[in-house]
Amino acid sequence: MHFTETSQEQAEKVVNQLVKDGKARRKDSEELVQQLVRRGRKATEQMVSTVQAEISKQMGKFAGRLDDIESRVEELAQRAGVASKPAKKAAPA
Repeated sequence: MHFTETSQEQAEKVVNQLVKDGKARRKDSEELVQQLVRRGRKATEQMVSTVQAEISKQMGKFAGRLDDIESRVEELAQRAGVASKPAKKAAPA
């Protein structure tokens, strides 16, 4: 079952309860369901966008710190007299 199917089912349950309680009209129920689904989809898209932006921001910070650590390790290796060598390339298969 897909997330959207679950959301559709949840929206239908909510609207059916509203109709049952007399807070919504049966003839408006399908439109109410679609509105709820659209709102849910929009909220999900906004949340995904926010999470992606935060992940990108954190990865940028991490990359910067990793570069700093790499520079520091190279500096320490030079002080210790250990030459830094590029990694060997794997032999072609």
